[in-house]
Amino acid sequence: MTKTRLYSFCILILLLGNCKKDPSSLPNYHWPVSDLEKNQILLSIDQWNSSNGIYIEFLAENRISYHEESEPVRSGKGVYSIKENKLNLQFKETYGEESYEHEFDCIFGFEESNYSPQQYIECPQSIMSSRPVKIYNKKSINPPGTTAFIENEKILTMGNILGTINFDSFFRSKPDLNSKEISFNDLAPEECLEGLSKSSKQVRLPKGFKIIIIGKTEKLSKIENWNSPWYYIETSINCYGEIHRSNGWVYGQFVDLE
Repeated sequence: MTKTRLYSFCILILLLGNCKKDPSSLPNYHWPVSDLEKNQILLSIDQWNSSNGIYIEFLAENRISYHEESEPVRSGKGVYSIKENKLNLQFKETYGEESYEHEFDCIFGFEESNYSPQQYIECPQSIMSSRPVKIYNKKSINPPGTTAFIENEKILTMGNILGTINFDSFFRSKPDLNSKEISFNDLAPEECLEGLSKSSKQVRLPKGFKIIIIGKTEKLSKIENWNSPWYYIETSINCYGEIHRSNGWVYGQFVDLE
């Protein structure tokens, strides 16, 4: 009974964000050796995506659905195969009245991180770019409560959950009231921010703005009558096929968790 109560207590504390993960208990996101096991992983994830708006769905019977943000959107359907640790993608794209065939030979990759996705496939190019692109399994992150460091700031990860700004709030470069402000109107071109704020000169993150919460400071910070952690967050603004992302800090009192 004592062990059961202790376990339940630790789970409760973890959910509150104060129980740290033992590094030896973290999940293993290295790719397995066999092609069959690799394929099972590809199929188990609803959607693989890149930071610049490429989305791939791996479907039954070796089918794929490919989507790439641009103006207009580029997309296609086709097939994939795995052989000797290589992933081959072949799909046909209908673009206006034209039809194009694409083929990419990709590799399986892994990069260790305490707070970012770790498992990915890397292709030598995409439809719109001749540069290599990494397309991630967004679920390959360590569980909430994992200790990580952001520019020497110690945080506890929160699983990259969604949040909403509940009061116009400063977006800062460090978890400190005296740190540099990151202006909202610098996050993307002016025309991309229309509808997200009431003013074209908006400095603070506007109320209702959606964010991704990566982690929080281990220690609470007292500001006026509040005692909250700072959240390390990512902003993401889609603009005419281009995704603008930025990272920084927001005081926890001004964020609602979803």
